[in-house]
Amino acid sequence: MNQEKKRVIFDTNALISAVIKPDSFPSFVFEYAKTHEHLFYSSATLAELRRVVDLPKFETYRRRFGDNREGFFLGYQEQATEANPAFTVTDCRDKDDNKFLALALSVDAEIIVSGDSDLLVLNPYQNIRILGELKQTSPTFHRISRTPVPRKRVLLIF
Repeated sequence: MNQEKKRVIFDTNALISAVIKPDSFPSFVFEYAKTHEHLFYSSATLAELRRVVDLPKFETYRRRFGDNREGFFLGYQEQATEANPAFTVTDCRDKDDNKFLALALSVDAEIIVSGDSDLLVLNPYQNIRILGELKQTSPTFHRISRTPVPRKRVLLIF
């Protein structure tokens, strides 16, 4: 059975969480998606990732990004495909997050992985699932954030 790979977008929040919190939901999803799905980024999403990773508050996590931050970015670019939307989207209440929606639409993505409430509130967005950790205040609360996520659970969401 040859199942087509799903097209997946990680927002900056989820990608950074995947790197600095190895037992987090974004980390397990990212590790699975790197080998089983098709990841995409745009020049705008990569620029935001570079800008955020360079913030002083992430200096303590430098080691988790590899020997140097540039190595992390090069690795990410090798694992994902660059696609730059030829249009803009204005549906998100945080205008800075519209680039992830535009990218997802331009590559016909099935999934956006996010930790950003401004994106999560849009789920689903034009038939694109927006995945994130469920918070304790959610009516469908599942305790994901405090315990390691079993790989089986990651398989179920894809």
